[in-house]
Amino acid sequence: MSSLYGTVKHGDEISPGWMQNVEDAIGAGTPAQFGTYIVYKSGTTYYARDGTTGERKYNDTDFSELMNTVISAMYNATAGTGGTIIIKPANYVVTSQINMKPGIHVQGENITGGIGGYALYTRLYTEDNDTTIFSFDYPSPTTAHYFSGIHRLYLEGPELLYAATSTKPLIDIQCNNNYASDIYLSEVYGAYAKYGLRILNNAAATYKIWNLWINECLWEACTANGILIDSPTNQVIERIRIRGNHLYGNNTTSGNGAIEIDGHETHDVFIGSGTTMDSEQVNGVYMADEVDGCVINGLLLKDAGEKTTNTYSGIKLVDVDHITITGSKSMNRTNNKMKYGYEADNNCTYLCVIGNNFKGQTAGASFGTGTGNIGDATTNVVVTG
Repeated sequence: MSSLYGTVKHGDEISPGWMQNVEDAIGAGTPAQFGTYIVYKSGTTYYARDGTTGERKYNDTDFSELMNTVISAMYNATAGTGGTIIIKPANYVVTSQINMKPGIHVQGENITGGIGGYALYTRLYTEDNDTTIFSFDYPSPTTAHYFSGIHRLYLEGPELLYAATSTKPLIDIQCNNNYASDIYLSEVYGAYAKYGLRILNNAAATYKIWNLWINECLWEACTANGILIDSPTNQVIERIRIRGNHLYGNNTTSGNGAIEIDGHETHDVFIGSGTTMDSEQVNGVYMADEVDGCVINGLLLKDAGEKTTNTYSGIKLVDVDHITITGSKSMNRTNNKMKYGYEADNNCTYLCVIGNNFKGQTAGASFGTGTGNIGDATTNVVVTG
């Protein structure tokens, strides 16, 4: 296709800088599409314009402050109103956590469409700040947190440039004083922090976290877990769906698994539908502390235990009950360091492990001797070496 600006070919990239110039040229009075507010960067200033009127309503030299201002303006607890913030492609420095509120969705206009400086993506990064990027506790809500989400964003912590400094998750979903429910994460790329995503119920009363959807996300190079689901005070976490995620090279410093699930009242977690793992440093999936009633289906795990040969497993279960694992495959594809494809200790009960393909260095699987378990070498393909 030809234009006044030359020939445009399929696959051509548009630079974020060009997108900023367009936003400057639009100015006030031009309606936006889809977003309640449109956030963009021009020079060293961040702007938010009204998605209906096109008016520039807020600006700040601090991106985090601008986002918190816009979120507070959109949220009305009495009316129950929220909305969507569309962030235009560019690099955005996060200096402090962005406090999500009920009914708020934050979405990047694009995540990728090229290589290098001309990639069309929305990247939020902490530079040298060890801070959570998105917090769903903001902190300690006095009302329940419902129906909000993060979509199509590239999130990057400080570990890329400042190794072994991060203590924070990129996205933190906590329950301290009320419920957290119906939170949606999709097409998020999170890397270089302690945790990619932490789901933590540390409530002092009977509050719970439930109904979370985590779809088509990538969690990479986190020093602890790609995803941590934890209930240290034994409060309820339930109905978590992890679908089509990819995890790569997590647990470089700490943690027990790329996906780690702990807690006596954690149950009804589903991992599957195309979730894959690659080059994980310790265990791929780790469940412990009487986690109950969870399903792993269709997990593909290529290489775990990269940190220490013949020590860690693809899937490891410790003192858990009523777990079903079907249609999954774990293997030593590259370095042959994973001990077992699947491992359960003798305190695990009522497991159903059928129709999988497990390969490990010591043996394909170690099934344990707990009560009521279904599954052994005859009901799974088990390969040594």
